[in-house]
Amino acid sequence: FHLDKSPRTPVILVLERFDTDNGFDILVDAITPMLERNVQLVMMGPGQPEIIERLHMIEQTFPGRCKVIEGYNVHAAHQILAGADALLMPAHNYTTHALAAIAMRYGTAPFCFQTNGLEDTVIDATENPDTGNGFTFSQFTAEGLIKGVDRLREAYKHPNEWKDLVLRCLNADFSWDACAKEYLKAYRRVTRRVRGR
Repeated sequence: FHLDKSPRTPVILVLERFDTDNGFDILVDAITPMLERNVQLVMMGPGQPEIIERLHMIEQTFPGRCKVIEGYNVHAAHQILAGADALLMPAHNYTTHALAAIAMRYGTAPFCFQTNGLEDTVIDATENPDTGNGFTFSQFTAEGLIKGVDRLREAYKHPNEWKDLVLRCLNADFSWDACAKEYLKAYRRVTRRVRGR
């Protein structure tokens, strides 16, 4: 994709439809400050023509640091996901954790808004350094997103801690077996409380 080779620069991937429903209203305003903070950004997806035009203008301003790929190709998406350091999921709300779980299977840290649908999946590594498996931002604004990028970049500067984060991603278990065990634990806690009354 003709990105500059820099082992000290995190590669952040966005795999979304380029539209306001998926957070591009705040992302478009945050991209330039993000790229000025020494990250590389790859964005793949279909989308609204006016957003795509803005993204290509930013791409031309930051050659070697930003790549926009219009459309979606499953094979290419998985290859990029495997090579990225973080997957930015900028939408305000997600109905499934599937994309975050897929990213983690590749050792790619999910980076998302603290939102319904992902709060049980993505544990912020800055706030939970021993158990975190990704990064979150709490203000759904360009500024909030940029603050999240700053925390991600700071974590990336520490290779041993980043390696631990990647291992936690790779070891995350979102299988039905794990879900059933958690459900059973919760069920037993509730029934003990009810019986104890």
